[in-house]
Amino acid sequence: MSRAKPRKQKGLPQPKPLAKPSWVTHGRRGLAILLVALAAGVAVGIYAFRGGLSSPAGTTHPSAPYQVSTNPSNLQVTGPGIVSFDVNVSSPTGYSNPVYLSLSSDTPSWVKAVFQPSTVIPSSLTLSRVVLVVGGAMSPGSLSLRIEAVSLSYKAVTILNAGITAPNSGTAFYLYANQTGFNDTSTSTPNPPLTVHVGETFGIRLYISTTPNDIHHYVSIYPGGTQPAQVNEQGVGSYAHSSMIHTYPQSTAITFTSYVPGMLEYYCDSHPNSMHGKISVVS
Repeated sequence: MSRAKPRKQKGLPQPKPLAKPSWVTHGRRGLAILLVALAAGVAVGIYAFRGGLSSPAGTTHPSAPYQVSTNPSNLQVTGPGIVSFDVNVSSPTGYSNPVYLSLSSDTPSWVKAVFQPSTVIPSSLTLSRVVLVVGGAMSPGSLSLRIEAVSLSYKAVTILNAGITAPNSGTAFYLYANQTGFNDTSTSTPNPPLTVHVGETFGIRLYISTTPNDIHHYVSIYPGGTQPAQVNEQGVGSYAHSSMIHTYPQSTAITFTSYVPGMLEYYCDSHPNSMHGKISVVS
């Protein structure tokens, strides 16, 4: 037996489905738009922070509110050696966020730079003094170095053109290895002070003493003020580092050119406490 369908009662209003309030519809649409805008903003921020707004080589991005330059824009260095120059970051609009200075990541591994300071505020017209170190594995010729000035959202780049030349013959110093001191004999003063001129290429040749021995010796040049505890047989932190010698009549040599007046240190990396002398670089 089939069940009878209920009949609609005449004269009574039928219930209608409730309509969604307008704020629900518009709210969902507004939330979707907001999420899309936030995603786009984050993407642009990441793009800018990672260098997406950076400039091509040798130019400054038009949107960067500061400029970077070097003084001089060209320099010459005989490698291995050191030379210094200035970097200026300025802002005509008074940009006052920190800007970080460095060499670009494609710089050859035999070129190092120390920026002092490495962070500047463009609106204060702060100069950064840069010490450029050209290592012994250098390749003579011309080199274009990219100096980058990076803030949170911008990157400006300038080019420093460097001419790298091989060392010419210059002053030569001859030392003898003795673990109690360079040239430590009954007729000479150990660890003699050496003097060179700014821009002069000089060499140090180290000989094993006439007495046969199997003690390892090196000769390396380090920045002025380097302490014996900072010296190691790998020559880490040195400007020039020789090969090892240990048997008579072996010898080893290094060459170096300093364009910066001041003091350098020379060490035997195996005996830094006893084999340590000073090099004066004078104008």
